[in-house]
Formats: sequence, structure tokens, C-alpha cells
Amino acid sequence: MAAPKDGHLTGAWTAPETLSHEELVAASDDMLGRPDIAFSENEHIFRIKTLGLDWDMGVMVYRPV
Repeated sequence: MAAPKDGHLTGAWTAPETLSHEELVAASDDMLGRPDIAFSENEHIFRIKTLGLDWDMGVMVYRPV
């Protein structure tokens, strides 16, 4: 179930119908054991005036660096 270590995916992935507790813990341990990836984050806030109301919209953009 874990992703290939080389990072290359082949074929289509489908979610398993069920996971045992042990499989879930193993997948979690695998993910948490991976090194952190450096990333940048930018926040964008803008206002839309429509229908007689002001709508404040905010989004976060995360990118690997």
C-alpha cells in the first residue's frame, strides 16, 4: 500500500475497501518516518462586492521550494 520509494507511480491507484488496524498503523508510521519537505506558503485575501454584500475570500498556496 505504501508509495514507491523512488517516487515514481505507475498505473492507477484505487483505495482498498478495508484496512486492518495494523495496516493503518504501518501506513501512518511510514508516512511520519519520511523526511520533511521544505515549502513556501503565501496567503491571498481579496474582497468581492456582489449581491449588495462584501465577501472576503482567503486562500493559502503551498509550494515546494
